[in-house]
Amino acid sequence: MAQCTEDIKPSSSAKQKEKVLEEDPLESAPPRVPLEGGFEVEIVNPPTELQYQCPICLQVLCEPHQATCCGSNFCKSCISRVKNNGVPCPLCKEADFNIFPDKRLKRSLISYKVKCKHQAKGCPWIGELGGIEKHLNENPTLDIRQNGCEFQEVKCAHCEEFFIRKDITNHETKCLFRPYMCEYCSSYQSTCHDVSVNHWKVCPRRPNPCPNKCGVYPENRDLQQHLENECPNAILKCPFAYAGCEVELTSADIDNHLRDDFPQHAKSVAIHQQKTLDEFSTDMTTLKEENQELKEIVEKQSRTIETLQHDLSRFRNKQDRNKRAIQALQEHSAIAPIIFTLDDFEGRLKRKDMGWNPAAFFTHPQGYKMLLCVDVYGNGTGKGTHMSVFLSLLKGEFDEHLKWPFRASITIRLENQDDEESHYEEMIKYHDSTPEVTAGRILEEGRQGRPWGKGKFIAHSELYSKFLKDNCLRIGIGKIVLH
Repeated sequence: MAQCTEDIKPSSSAKQKEKVLEEDPLESAPPRVPLEGGFEVEIVNPPTELQYQCPICLQVLCEPHQATCCGSNFCKSCISRVKNNGVPCPLCKEADFNIFPDKRLKRSLISYKVKCKHQAKGCPWIGELGGIEKHLNENPTLDIRQNGCEFQEVKCAHCEEFFIRKDITNHETKCLFRPYMCEYCSSYQSTCHDVSVNHWKVCPRRPNPCPNKCGVYPENRDLQQHLENECPNAILKCPFAYAGCEVELTSADIDNHLRDDFPQHAKSVAIHQQKTLDEFSTDMTTLKEENQELKEIVEKQSRTIETLQHDLSRFRNKQDRNKRAIQALQEHSAIAPIIFTLDDFEGRLKRKDMGWNPAAFFTHPQGYKMLLCVDVYGNGTGKGTHMSVFLSLLKGEFDEHLKWPFRASITIRLENQDDEESHYEEMIKYHDSTPEVTAGRILEEGRQGRPWGKGKFIAHSELYSKFLKDNCLRIGIGKIVLH
């Protein structure tokens, strides 16, 4: 591959020279116009007895076609354009005419000797008209691009420019848009123009002249290190710049400066140190004052935190009281009528569970507190065949205002979950013959009266046929009538 740049050889001092992009200007050519009309050639011995020139383009006839109106011959492309545009015959002005190929005239013309259309540029070719297209080779493929007239324009394989055939090879070896790989890093490949204009600016391996003009050409990746640590022309600040010295010198002259101006540097350092001590003293005084203010703020915040902690403790105690009050209200809110859901019926029956107790309830607002008890497997006479239901009295908050012993008729309701009009109900009655241990007042928290109810509340077979759904029963307290 031809180089995109010229290498400047190192001098006797072994310093690298910068590689500079070639400045050779490229000749440009006007856009190529496709061949249309006749041949742009000159016949060596023009015939007098036969028409060889197209009346429209005035060139040697190409694919001659004869018009039926006047018998004149035209280039196929010329007369076709006239006819397609609806224009009359250019010679006889006949509007309605047809055309057909004149093969005899074509055979005669292709044997005539002609000169290349580029003879004025120096092409010496003379040959039969039938061979002019092969000689010119105007639209060549890449493999036959070099064949044909040396003065015919062909397009560069890399750019859109046209050059005469004898110059195209020389142009393509220098074309700025030819494929090119950076010779410095050997990893970036593009066009010569892109590599030289864009990539070289950032290529880490490309040498560049030191901006301090020290004569060294460090690679881009080493330039910063060279400027900071190696360049003899680098401009450095005096090490005593912090003390007020504003001198800037090259690294080669800095030592002489330090030696010659030592007394002035010592005086500047002393002044700077005294100034620093004064500032430090002022800063310490300010810091002490700020620390005292901060200490007072911390003490104030500590007192505030103690107050907040005390308030938080009171708030939590109040919150606990509210929770207990809410719980009590929730317990009081379970007032008949009320329905409970008994789940996992099959499992309870299989385990022979007894004594399922939902939440306690009240017979009415500020009424008797009671507990429902359901024996799924059955109890007493209903054991194994029926589900048993019982009620028990509990110690309630309003017992001292109620009438004792307890007398009432309580309806136990089993809901049909598919038919709202077919619920099952049984009544449990507390009457004068109900034992005291069952209907009497409960005086101790956590105790309950003896259960009172139905050992054969409902047969298991009826549960399956009507009331059991999704392995659950809905059972609860319906109407309560106090006596």
